[in-house]
Amino acid sequence: MGLFDLFKKKKTISSFPENELEQSLMQAASSVAAQKEFYQKLLWSQLYVLTGKESVTKEGVQVLEKDTTVQLVAFEGGQIPVFTSANRINDKGIVKEELYYMSLKAQDLFGMAREPLLY
Repeated sequence: MGLFDLFKKKKTISSFPENELEQSLMQAASSVAAQKEFYQKLLWSQLYVLTGKESVTKEGVQVLEKDTTVQLVAFEGGQIPVFTSANRINDKGIVKEELYYMSLKAQDLFGMAREPLLY
């Protein structure tokens, strides 16, 4: 190790892609042929969305009853932040507060998101 090796930027280890969906996304970004497979995989994948504390009744896996109201966190313009894994929600430890979230199939999320959101 030379004297100036101390000042070289250290490489950071990335955990991306973490799952099959992220791997498929990377392939679709660079290959038009891979895009159809990505969209099919996306529809059947579990996605993670932030919810309000009021939407959390208990931890663990739950099956929601029909017509259950869930408060999704949305930005001012109505965009819903969506994550590909629970680890992505607090990626790099930027957010320090406790966050509430739920996981659901993308096709179910897209169906829910068609309805007007309440803030």
